[in-house]
Amino acid sequence: ISDVASGRNVADKAEGVGLGSPRAQSAAEGQRLPSMASSLVNPAGLPQPSGFNHAVVSGGGRIAWLAGQTALDADGLIVAPGDILAQFEQALRNLLTVLGSAGGHPEHLVIMTVYCLDIEEYRTRSQRIGQIWRRLVGTHYPAMAVVEVSRLWDAEALVELQGIAVVDSERRSR
Repeated sequence: ISDVASGRNVADKAEGVGLGSPRAQSAAEGQRLPSMASSLVNPAGLPQPSGFNHAVVSGGGRIAWLAGQTALDADGLIVAPGDILAQFEQALRNLLTVLGSAGGHPEHLVIMTVYCLDIEEYRTRSQRIGQIWRRLVGTHYPAMAVVEVSRLWDAEALVELQGIAVVDSERRSR
C-alpha cells in the first residue's frame, strides 16, 4: 500500500494520536494486502496522519456498507455498561464479524466512523483503544473520524462503529 500524494510507505506514518499507535508497519511486515488496488492519500500540505489516513482510494472490488455496531452481545445486551474500552472492543468485534460475513477482512476497511458519547474520555483512552485496534485489526488504518453524539440507539452504548469496505470482487457473502 502506498501513499499516493507523498510517495511515503505506510511504515513512514508518525506515532499515533487518534488510536495511540506506535509507528505503523508496512504491509510487507506481516499485514496481508487486499487483492484489489488500494492506495493511501496523505497530502503534504496537511498534518501527518496518525492512527488514520486522510483518504483511501480503492477499486477492483465490491463495496460493503457496514451498519453501525455497538457493544451488543449475542443476546442483544450491551456488554460492560460504563466501560468505553470493553464497549469499543465488542463494537469492533461486531463490525469485523459483519465484515467477515460480507467476505471481507480488516484490511478491506476504507473508512470508519466512531460515534461516542464523550470525546474527551475517548481521547484520554485513545492509547488503550489503539492497542485494541492493533490486536484485532493490525496496523491497517482506514480514513477515520470520531464524532461526539448526545445519544446512541442502544441506551447503554458509549460507542458505535460504522464503516465502508471494498472487498475482493470474487468473494461472496456467507
